[in-house]
Amino acid sequence: MKNHENLQLIVVTLKSYAKEFYFRFLSRIFSKDISYEIFSLEEGIPENISAPVVLPTHDVVKDKVKELFPISKIIDTKKILSGKNIEQILSLPEQKKILVVHHPESIIYEIINNLHNLGITHINLIPYKKDQELDLSDIDTAISAGMTHLCPSSIENIIDLGGRIPTIETFLELLDALNLNIKYINNFIDIYIQELMIISKKLVNINRIANSLIQEQETILDVIDEGIISVENNIVKTINPTALKMLELKQNDIINTHFENIFNNCTVQKKHISNEDNTNILKINNDKKIVCHKTKVNESHYIFIFKEISKIQVLEQKLRQELSKKGHLAKYTFDDIIGESLAISTAKSKAKEFSENDFTILLLGESGTGKEMFAQAIHLASNRKNGPFLAINFAALPENLIESELFGYEEGAFTGAKKGGKPGIFELAHGGTIFLDEIGDAPLNIQVHLLRVLQEQEIMRVGGSEIIPVNIRVIAATNKNLEDSVKEKNFRNDLYYRLNVLPINIPNLYSRDNDLFIIINEHLKRKYNETKILNEEVKRILLNYNWPGNVRELINVTSYIYLVTKGKNIVEKKDLPSYFLKETVPNEELVNSHYFNLTKSKLEAEGNMDEFIEVLSILYNNKGLCIGRNKIRTLLSETDISLTEYKVKHLLKRLDSLNLISIGTTKQGSKLTPEGLIFIKHLLD
Repeated sequence: MKNHENLQLIVVTLKSYAKEFYFRFLSRIFSKDISYEIFSLEEGIPENISAPVVLPTHDVVKDKVKELFPISKIIDTKKILSGKNIEQILSLPEQKKILVVHHPESIIYEIINNLHNLGITHINLIPYKKDQELDLSDIDTAISAGMTHLCPSSIENIIDLGGRIPTIETFLELLDALNLNIKYINNFIDIYIQELMIISKKLVNINRIANSLIQEQETILDVIDEGIISVENNIVKTINPTALKMLELKQNDIINTHFENIFNNCTVQKKHISNEDNTNILKINNDKKIVCHKTKVNESHYIFIFKEISKIQVLEQKLRQELSKKGHLAKYTFDDIIGESLAISTAKSKAKEFSENDFTILLLGESGTGKEMFAQAIHLASNRKNGPFLAINFAALPENLIESELFGYEEGAFTGAKKGGKPGIFELAHGGTIFLDEIGDAPLNIQVHLLRVLQEQEIMRVGGSEIIPVNIRVIAATNKNLEDSVKEKNFRNDLYYRLNVLPINIPNLYSRDNDLFIIINEHLKRKYNETKILNEEVKRILLNYNWPGNVRELINVTSYIYLVTKGKNIVEKKDLPSYFLKETVPNEELVNSHYFNLTKSKLEAEGNMDEFIEVLSILYNNKGLCIGRNKIRTLLSETDISLTEYKVKHLLKRLDSLNLISIGTTKQGSKLTPEGLIFIKHLLD
């Protein structure tokens, strides 16, 4: 109202934003029957303004109002909550900490008192003044009556109760002061009832939803195949039929009794029942075994979940079958490992014998020799053949991914972790075999975890706290000399001894005599349904070749031969890949040539021919595997030849300069070249 004369009522608020609330409130009750104006102390009150009745909206403004309007009737204002959003407060969990925010501080306690008078006592209401020093780490919800801007910025959930309205007592005093008819009480009551109806409708809807959820919950609990027991303040409140049957209990004997009674027919086999989340193995009357998992809802509420181990095993079997469909399945048998040489026959014989037990196997051999084929064949010949077969290559994975791939991770374990987490290959391989390829490349921090798996048959996911038992058979493989790696502190000696239970040497291709021709013929027959004849020159070239890629490389060469010899049966030198067409020194020529004699003369000129022969013999007996200097020194000492590390290094460098051996890069060791193999064979004949 712009005309301040003949005012009947002045309303004084503390803050300017409250003026709109009181304008709507008074308009609904009095319409235009009285003249009134609303001011705020925040904006200031005009001078020389008066009214017979003044309504201060807060006690904190009463003294100022009395000073400004000394002859006016001052109404003693009492207020209650309007009921806005009250249903949100009713739905808050019991004992939840809730901030009550307002200004001035006295209003905070009025709001708390209003809520208590409404019967809202299930939550912990905490008074809060703006910028108050208070630990908010476990508080995420605040309540305010129209002053939500005062809530701390860290609060996520804010419930605005809106402006508070005068009580009936205050309204009656106002009518009396204004000499108004009591009919306006009906308007006030209508407004109040409208607010109550809105609240009631919301509460009815909440109650309807709650009843529906309870019915759904009861239905789910009745049909679920897991036992569920709800415990509040150590008293059993809910137990589903599955739990009653599983634990051999009667509902009337267990409901509203102490939770420990649910274990009357059980013995706890593993861990213990504590106040924290945990998992236990129970045995019912010395018969069936049950997994019991306890989950904390809040400080006084726990949920126990029970599942029979036999049913878990059935589910695991189904899971393994699904994993097989996804490729977690071995496909190679010992029949797929082709060859008749003594070297490969010995390796296959050992592998077949070792497959009959669950001891850890260590496969030793160069890259491409077929170590994974051996691992799969061992698995399929074992009593785990119906379980999954999973492989991981340590040389192919980035170091920061290895742990999560092996052991899995929980949700939120790291940025990018999948919702719900992910099982690692140790979990996926449960009941089957896991193949740890290139184990020599495993980082030292991962080796610690691997040792625990081998010792305890247990794993823990990344970001998790629960121990998960696994039943697996481990087959490891490497192209490195692990003994040297142990001495060089690159491999744990305790893990090495755990792995090296049943070692098998997988021979490289150039030490397998005529196996390469058998492999060529079998590959052509199985994959292309063809046969080819290799002429003598091709045979000689292939026999003299180093085969650094071993069988894997030979398969590729065979495929190349098939493609370039379509339409003819004879394979000639020109049908080989280009790198075979370089000049080579055949076996016979090497032995009888000036090159051989010259090489021998150069070694003899060194004055220590016996030492060269012993080093070459050691490399020859190592069957193509690389071997480090420390190992060579040790083996030399067993032949009564004692050399310093420097001396061994000098011998190796000299042999390398004559192309008799090849020295690998850092810490890979040394091995014979094809020329060195032929040279030492001739010397020993």
